[in-house]
Amino acid sequence: MRPDWDAYLRNHLPPAEMKEIAEALKRDEALQRDLDGFRRFRDQVRMAVLEEPVPAARLKTALGQVRAAGDAPKQRDRPPLRLALLVAAASVVVAALYVRNSFEHDPFNLARSPEVGVFSAKTEAEGLKWIRKDDAYRQLPSFSISGKDVKFSVARMGEDWACMDYILDGETMRVYIAPNPGAKEAERHGSGAQGVAWSKNGFSFALKGKLSARLVSISEQMIKG
Repeated sequence: MRPDWDAYLRNHLPPAEMKEIAEALKRDEALQRDLDGFRRFRDQVRMAVLEEPVPAARLKTALGQVRAAGDAPKQRDRPPLRLALLVAAASVVVAALYVRNSFEHDPFNLARSPEVGVFSAKTEAEGLKWIRKDDAYRQLPSFSISGKDVKFSVARMGEDWACMDYILDGETMRVYIAPNPGAKEAERHGSGAQGVAWSKNGFSFALKGKLSARLVSISEQMIKG
């Protein structure tokens, strides 16, 4: 039976099932190709939705079709690929619309979904490499803000965001990142009590920490870099 790739990538399956699928992926190249295909499909749908607003009426019609297809009698254990892709597309459309609308209202609040992974990398470069393993972050530009007073700590992943933790003046400073295909040139969203936010090269960024001239200076360094 085909795994629920959407639930697997979101880490929403029971631990035993997550482990079983991970082990199967190591042995089964066809299963790995199936997962890679789903990832590409998911990213294409997500990008299309973020770049093109979807009318509410069209979305309602599409979801109704998915619901009707899901209620139809099942003739075999493995669902038809077309139906599986349609259901996956619907979930990605809803999630992408939520991300789009939430970002437009609050560019500072990029960490809207649960955390699904933490990587205690030794260096900033290793943390970025780990984040780029997710297809949505493959084109994430490199940046470096580690130095004498800024120490890299850990990398984090959420369902639709990533994060790099640093230690600045003895306190945690975080760089939140979220895919934003519509962002081409650097666009500043302002700074204040919530932090500093901007968009650039297909991604949105939010720098959170103890606000000071240093924090603003670091954000300017990243925007120009």
